[in-house]
Amino acid sequence: MRFSVAPWSPLLGVYRAVSTASGHADIDPLRMYRPHVGIAYSNRVQSPEEIIRSVRRARALPPVEVTITELRLVELTRADHHYTWHVLERFPTTGNC
Repeated sequence: MRFSVAPWSPLLGVYRAVSTASGHADIDPLRMYRPHVGIAYSNRVQSPEEIIRSVRRARALPPVEVTITELRLVELTRADHHYTWHVLERFPTTGNC
């Protein structure tokens, strides 16, 4: 499950800046990236009814505004069915993202 993010343009600007800095400026951000906030995962076969109910409840939530104050470069690993990450670098933002 995920929450949608809108508008996309500020986040795509950040994505393009990071892509350019890492030598990948030629990649179309929408081919590799869809702005969203992941809120739930399922790694097992199950009946969809509870998921459908959860999605309906989530759709009824009002939108919220979020200010990004920091970007983090992380090393992400997956082991034993869970993710872990280590922060390599932090970059403060101006709060306009």
